[in-house]
Amino acid sequence: MIKHKFFKKISCFSAVCVSTLFLSSCSFDNCNTDYTDTSDTNTGEATTPIEDVVIDEEDTYTEIDEENENIIFLNGASIYYSGINAQVNGSTITIKNAGEFYITGTLTNGQIIVDAESVDEVKLYLNGVNINCSSSAPINIKKAKKVTISLEENTENILTDGASYVYDDADEEEPNATLFSKADLTINGKGKLTVNANFNNAIRSKDALVITGGDFVINSADDGIIGKDSLIISNAVFDITAGGDVRR
Repeated sequence: MIKHKFFKKISCFSAVCVSTLFLSSCSFDNCNTDYTDTSDTNTGEATTPIEDVVIDEEDTYTEIDEENENIIFLNGASIYYSGINAQVNGSTITIKNAGEFYITGTLTNGQIIVDAESVDEVKLYLNGVNINCSSSAPINIKKAKKVTISLEENTENILTDGASYVYDDADEEEPNATLFSKADLTINGKGKLTVNANFNNAIRSKDALVITGGDFVINSADDGIIGKDSLIISNAVFDITAGGDVRR
């Protein structure tokens, strides 16, 4: 069991271009200087220098549109939805199109699924969300161009999975993380996110993963944070307990 606690604001960027870099290799406890990994253990090639890493303005927090009509209220074993871009089936809601979605409430055993078009950008605003899913990822992003999850200020949000999964894709063994994404994923905001990963990984993106804010508590059976294509972290706070790698 690996446990890393670092409560200081991360003022540096962490640009990770290889999947084998461990968090323990970065001195985040004294992270008042820029850090980047400079070697690729797979190819021997240099990764992106820190001075070349730029966070897009769209990856920083923006308030939800006041005219937003996509409201998702999680109510135990059911979901109430006001809008036209998603479908509810019992305790599962599937977002099918681009848009901003305001989400609040508790699901005792359910899912939020994003299965949009490859050109769609989806924003999820979490405002006091507690989602439990016993057999899969509480938030499962199957398809989109990009998904942004914003943690609303002064809110606590919790994602918890079970000890075993029923895979959507058995050949690929996916999803395999409590917060799982097959699209570019950004997490921002000033709220808190607790991820209890009882099965495998906690937060995993199979594309780029950008974190530009938030207070994170992660308890993971395996890896804590994974960004396959890249991982950029700025201005976030973490408390991670992981059975595998804290970050890779």
